[in-house]
Amino acid sequence: MAQWRAHRADKSTPLREPAPPLVMERLAEVGADIWAAALDLANARLNSEREALEVARAELEASRLEAAQLADQLTVEVDDAKTRLEALTASENALQAQLGELKQALAAEKAASKVLGRDLDQARDAAATAREQGIKAREELAEMRGKLQTLQQQNAALLGRLPTAGK
Repeated sequence: MAQWRAHRADKSTPLREPAPPLVMERLAEVGADIWAAALDLANARLNSEREALEVARAELEASRLEAAQLADQLTVEVDDAKTRLEALTASENALQAQLGELKQALAAEKAASKVLGRDLDQARDAAATAREQGIKAREELAEMRGKLQTLQQQNAALLGRLPTAGK
């Protein structure tokens, strides 16, 4: 049985014999061809990825330059806006000061107008009083003239009687 088992063990284990040198050469050539094809594919893929990376790098650099230019432009615009804001603020302050002065001048003019209004009212009252006094004075003058005329007539009548009485 031991023999049978040994024989069976010999049959179940395959024979391991080295491949002939011609097969080994052909396998080496085929392996080299496959390896060369794999390297070519890998290099082609690597080159396309490098090109894509260069394109992406160029785009990134262009974007960075554009962003820097925009940042510079925005800085200039912000500086201009600040300058305009400062000028407008100064102008507003000057206008506020001028408005304050004009309000004071208006208040002074209103006060002067009130004084002039009172003076005008007083002048009107004085003119009305003067008119009334003038009217009264004319009336008194007319009355005095009438009295003077009456006195002159009476005086003339008296004088007229005196010379006739004395002759």
